Amino acid sequence: MSANANGTNGGSPGNRDVLALFKKAAFEVDNKKFDNLSLGTSISDLGLDSVAMLELIGYIEEELNVHFPDEDLARLQTLQDLSDLIGKVSSAN
Repeated sequence: MSANANGTNGGSPGNRDVLALFKKAAFEVDNKKFDNLSLGTSISDLGLDSVAMLELIGYIEEELNVHFPDEDLARLQTLQDLSDLIGKVSSAN
């Protein structure tokens, strides 16, 4: 197993790492820079279209070597929700 961009071999990243990973993914897939993100940030307020969001989620799944169930993705509203989902699927592996 190779290390991902966070230098870990899977597992659940901490909240700060989730914010950094989201920022990196947004820049990589949609060339967007987000400087002032918090776990309370509403994903819908970020101006990402549906295609960019799907690509961003795919990027995160690939980086963390996880898969997010569609029903869980449909409920994402904030970056805290994303962090919780990452923790959920990481602990299930």
